[in-house]
Amino acid sequence: MSIRFRKLFKKHLSLLAIFLFLYLSGPLHATEKLRINTTIHSPLEQFFIALLEEVALVNHVTIERQTPPIGRSLSNTHQGIDDGEGPRVAGLENTFENLVRVLESFGGFNFVAFAKNQDIRTPSWESLKPYNVAYIQGWKIFDSQVQQARSITKVRNIEQLFNLLARDRTEIILITRSAGLNAIKKMGLTGINSLEPPLVVKPMYLYLHKKHSALVPKFAKNLRQLKSNGTYQRIKQDVLGLQLSAPNH
Repeated sequence: MSIRFRKLFKKHLSLLAIFLFLYLSGPLHATEKLRINTTIHSPLEQFFIALLEEVALVNHVTIERQTPPIGRSLSNTHQGIDDGEGPRVAGLENTFENLVRVLESFGGFNFVAFAKNQDIRTPSWESLKPYNVAYIQGWKIFDSQVQQARSITKVRNIEQLFNLLARDRTEIILITRSAGLNAIKKMGLTGINSLEPPLVVKPMYLYLHKKHSALVPKFAKNLRQLKSNGTYQRIKQDVLGLQLSAPNH
């Protein structure tokens, strides 16, 4: 065997070894894709997705954000058609047994009432009883808490919700504060105010279909790490910006 041939042989053997290493080690870091259902009501949902993408990256997972109607969203995730759901309040696992909650909050949402009448006070769910109330169909927190009011109207989306109030078709509408303020700005509405105090402030969570249960403790751990190393606050500042001037959202 000539010297030149031996050199070529060693070169090709080295290339083959590198190729085999990359091929065999590739599946260890294969990227998994999760279809996550969320809304587009406010920058808070964008903040949730930004955090989730950071958490997922550590686990070699990519996030595909979807925005189906709220009712269909939960149904699809429960059936395993989609992979996850959020941000959502705690307790959905009690009704949807196929959902597993990541036990670390992505942040807190203020659930509030909006009205034209600034004199209305909403210190509790019971304070809604004398009024005509509306909210978006599929919001489980309102379904469970708002069962007695002069009337209850459920609509399909946030635009319909604010149009009801703007046209005096209802007295009070229910939504998160951030989503409501965002809608008012986007729709160019005036004379509509967020009522104080909030009806409730709730931590919000990610839910995954049970087929992804192995990721649940990993996501919780990584989210806690983001909070401790400053990444959480940096992403919050980047996504929410001036909204941080308010104490709650």
